[in-house]
Amino acid sequence: MKTTLIVCYFIILFALILGCEPKSNTDSSTSSHSTDSYDVSLYKEGLMAYQRKEHAEAFPKIYPAALANIPEAQYKVGVMYDIGSGAPQNTHEAISWYQKSAEGGFISAQYKLGLLYEAGHGLPQNKTEAYKWYTIVTLIKHDSENELTAIIKSRALKTKETAIKTFSEEQISEGEKLAHTWLSTHTGEQ
Repeated sequence: MKTTLIVCYFIILFALILGCEPKSNTDSSTSSHSTDSYDVSLYKEGLMAYQRKEHAEAFPKIYPAALANIPEAQYKVGVMYDIGSGAPQNTHEAISWYQKSAEGGFISAQYKLGLLYEAGHGLPQNKTEAYKWYTIVTLIKHDSENELTAIIKSRALKTKETAIKTFSEEQISEGEKLAHTWLSTHTGEQ
């Protein structure tokens, strides 16, 4: 199980370092994305540097977009804090950015949070929250379903299947309820 989590973590990390990510269909009318507080062209330069794994160059260009509530930027800032590349290694800061990104509908951050909650890495172990995020990943619809989305959803589904064997019925039931509440609040889906 632990090996599976580690393998999943590195697959997702590798794919995201390459800069692949689908957009979710979260309600843009409730989104607080604003191009007024960051330079879009600078952000794009940061994404290109991120793809080249030049995190020291990428971080200061991506960070303003993360502050402007761009979920992809928030995730990438979280990764850079998590691995200590482009930013000082800081697990607490990384988790904070992953949470913001996940709440913004970024599928990779949602799956990452599930893994972190299940393992209790950097935050208290909470299998109910882990199951909630795995469920969200498997149920949420995205505007552009692509290969990476399919891979992440497939991994989350397999992780859920494994979790069913080891999580309590209460953790699973409560995780499902939390996921459906989140989906209803953030996307109108249930």
